[in-house]
Amino acid sequence: MNEFLSEYFVLLSDFELSALVSAKNRDAFQPELKTYLNASRKLKELRRLSFAPELVEWKPPVFSEEGDGTVKDDTGKIRGKYAIFPLPARPGEPQMALGYDWFWEEFSAFLCERSFWAILSGNQFKVIAKSDEGGKADSCGELKATIKELWAAFWEKLASREHLKKSVEIYLNHKTLFKNQAKAWGREEVPILSADMAKFLIHYYQTGSNRKKLFKEKSIPSAIDSLKGVLEKGSYAQVVFPEPKSDKFVKGGDFFSGRDAKEVACLACGEILPKNDSYKRLAVFVKDADERPQSGKLKDDKPCFCPRCVATVFLCPVKLTPETLTVRFLDPARKELPDSKDLPAVQMELRKYVAQTLHVAAGSFVSLHVNESVDRKPLVQTFGAYSYALWKMALTFSPELFAQGFSVEVYPGEEIFTLPRWQLWLTSALVHWDKVFEYRCYSDKKLRPHFGRFLRLISRGKVFESFYTLLKGGVIEDYSRSWRRFQIQDIWEQFERILSKEEPMPIPDYPKIVGFAGLLLPLAERVENSKTAGNEKKRAVSKLLEEVDRPIQYAYTASRESGARDFIFCRQPRNRYFFEKALELLGWAGEDVEELKREGARIVNENDGLSWARDAGEKIFIGPDQIARVTGALVNEGEKPYQNEADWRAFAYQAKLALWSMFPQHLGSDNQ
Repeated sequence: MNEFLSEYFVLLSDFELSALVSAKNRDAFQPELKTYLNASRKLKELRRLSFAPELVEWKPPVFSEEGDGTVKDDTGKIRGKYAIFPLPARPGEPQMALGYDWFWEEFSAFLCERSFWAILSGNQFKVIAKSDEGGKADSCGELKATIKELWAAFWEKLASREHLKKSVEIYLNHKTLFKNQAKAWGREEVPILSADMAKFLIHYYQTGSNRKKLFKEKSIPSAIDSLKGVLEKGSYAQVVFPEPKSDKFVKGGDFFSGRDAKEVACLACGEILPKNDSYKRLAVFVKDADERPQSGKLKDDKPCFCPRCVATVFLCPVKLTPETLTVRFLDPARKELPDSKDLPAVQMELRKYVAQTLHVAAGSFVSLHVNESVDRKPLVQTFGAYSYALWKMALTFSPELFAQGFSVEVYPGEEIFTLPRWQLWLTSALVHWDKVFEYRCYSDKKLRPHFGRFLRLISRGKVFESFYTLLKGGVIEDYSRSWRRFQIQDIWEQFERILSKEEPMPIPDYPKIVGFAGLLLPLAERVENSKTAGNEKKRAVSKLLEEVDRPIQYAYTASRESGARDFIFCRQPRNRYFFEKALELLGWAGEDVEELKREGARIVNENDGLSWARDAGEKIFIGPDQIARVTGALVNEGEKPYQNEADWRAFAYQAKLALWSMFPQHLGSDNQ
């Protein structure tokens, strides 16, 4: 077991890191090693991970953290320094909380690019720095001073013209930021951190396409004069590095210190600051910013915010507006604030999905542009926030992205919820399997209810019931074409692999549902082939599938309807996964699978009526005895047998719907 802490990768010498990247046991340090190489931009070593490893194993050095802030190896050599900073309180307001999460994640990444390693954990921010080759490291005080310098450089980057185009301009031009017109932003409304920021706002007030729609026209000239004054004097605001003390912070909330108070508390983070340094009105993407606290008596008694919170929410590229759905890619194991060592490598890949679109990517956050509507009503209101987010994510991103193991946290507004990766993967796989999921699924009012039900069933883990809903409702067309049947078998198989990576498995019955449906499939196919007219085929199959919850009766009905006692199940591309799971279920129930294969081959060779099965690569005999044995095992054996009648009927119902996916031509009216 690997007990080497990934935060110590930054302390390794170039030789040690090179040896680790090429070592035989390097996979024991994944995915943290790849994450570190990505974050620190060590592209040469990152490329070497794609080469075959060497035969030598890497033995990690043993590091220990001393009380004076040094990190030493087992020889006593100082390998680096660390410093721990308390984090400010996380705001409760949705947009400010989102900006807080984004900011600290981005600042951590900024430090990692500069040969530090930053870790967010709980309410602390830890930074580790490597010593020089001679074993000399900055003192803890020097390290803190360096971090403060980089803090200032980071804010300078955020206030640059390049960043403002992504964080503010796209929202000003294409999004609805306020319900009503707001006062134009000058130095009194937001902290002006740089000349770029002042010039950007002046330029927008003079030429912006939406300036008169967003801002009160009478307030624009005074805002421009205010910004020009900042440029002339060079009096730019500074965002102070947070160093909270017990007497300088209170819990964020509805706090009002009185009209004559010289100090106030930031409504978002609780920091105590001089009243003159606070921002009393925050008409910047914050829902409740202009509401008076209950203790306020006058119009001007409004909540105050510190410069850091205002600047963060203003410069955050991911914002909550009616035209955006903001999501965050994260590791399923994360709790509250994630450790920066777990930041997904998927961040770099997200950029290609938002290129040349109105989507905005920022680290592991993405603000998706939302513009779908039906009958002049936003689609999110029709489907609901959860179902809409599931569909929008599946439509925007490929299933390969979700197969990497990342779930998604959704910020729809007041509440935050998580979309599990297995739901995202399956929905995305189906969306990319059929183009009907892109537009017609909601634009066609006949299909819309069925598609909405499909999304709700997916969220409840009713996989085959959701697919049955698509087939029965006519959402999926031309499914009977062979190549589409082949592809869906691949999807079902890959879906099991996705499920198996979760702990515990989200749908533990899934393999058995498919296996039991596969066991019953050849009987239904034999009944179908014994009929000639299309309506007769449909009625016979429908009648037979109603008896799935009584498997023994099912077998005898199939024998009576088809006139056959022996049933042969052949492995074909259109049923490949069902065949494989049926064999697995037979083996689990105690059947000799190899003997059944030999028996199947013998029956096919001796019966001219089964000549169609002779060319099949694999075939197996299935009779009433095999169905009875598997049913008995399901009811009485295993970790969770289906002894309860309700449990058995629920299981059989899902198996029946899985069977229906193999007979799409018989779903619909009798006149089809």
